[in-house]
Amino acid sequence: MSIFSISQYIIPANSIIQATVEFSGGAGAVCVICLEDDDGNRLSIQDGKSDIDKITYKNTFYTNNYTKLLISYRDLEYIKIKPILESFDIDKFLNNQDNEYIPLSNNTDNTHTTKRSLDDLSNITVNFVGDSITHAGKYIVPIVNKLGINAINCGLSSSTIAINNTYLQNKSCVERVCGLNGNDPYPDAEIWIFMAGLNDKLYNSVIGNINSTDNTTVYGALKTICDNIRKRPNNPTLLMCTITQSNRNGDYINQVNDAIKKVSKLYAAPVVDVYSEAGICPANLYNVTSDGVHINDAGVQFIYPLFINAIIKYCKGV
Repeated sequence: MSIFSISQYIIPANSIIQATVEFSGGAGAVCVICLEDDDGNRLSIQDGKSDIDKITYKNTFYTNNYTKLLISYRDLEYIKIKPILESFDIDKFLNNQDNEYIPLSNNTDNTHTTKRSLDDLSNITVNFVGDSITHAGKYIVPIVNKLGINAINCGLSSSTIAINNTYLQNKSCVERVCGLNGNDPYPDAEIWIFMAGLNDKLYNSVIGNINSTDNTTVYGALKTICDNIRKRPNNPTLLMCTITQSNRNGDYINQVNDAIKKVSKLYAAPVVDVYSEAGICPANLYNVTSDGVHINDAGVQFIYPLFINAIIKYCKGV
């Protein structure tokens, strides 16, 4: 069962999804579904067809227990099917044996392709750099399953962004990415996704400022990491991520996230704002983490769609 309003599924535009959905809730229950484009804008249903019971907004569907949904949009890269109520089982919606995904094209044989078809990313390698949240690999698995990418897990438990030899030896992200202090640099990849910083609070790394160049500061280490990746000869895509909310929230984490955003802007790297957009917050923290920091299976559902959206949005043509 997909979890709460952040649940979503991404399909290529210029396509038709025809599906029958069944959801829980009992007699008379309704489920709300909306469509968004690849920039997060709600789409009008006027461009599509649907067997709809009730419409309250031009872009939101209220369905009965069984609904066939036909979607056809042009001039967009991707469309997101997004349920609003937790009773909607989006995987069942797309995996029902009666469902079809048909790309719209000039192909006269109208060949059907898989429902989960996206641009072929099977030859794309993604380096996921981070700390124990990445090292655990929980959020990486569904990204691989849905996009077919080749993932290299470059996470390491206890890793900081900045060098911190007081508590750690050669574990910082800057040392591992860039091959400093005897480490081998991480190999090239078409896409890099960087998410770290929680342990810099734990081990009291110096924040620094945008002019810092010392790798013992968060700013300096971030600049070195971005500079190293940006100078790689294969011109990779770099996605920088803010830190997920945790029981370490506070002014220090806000400063780290601010550093991530400012350095990312300096190196023209898109930011995946996990802190503000994942939906993890103090109210649900201990439902979606095992200890207030490390995401559990429920927490994965909040995070991985952000990365899928970012990979699709910023990595077209890699």
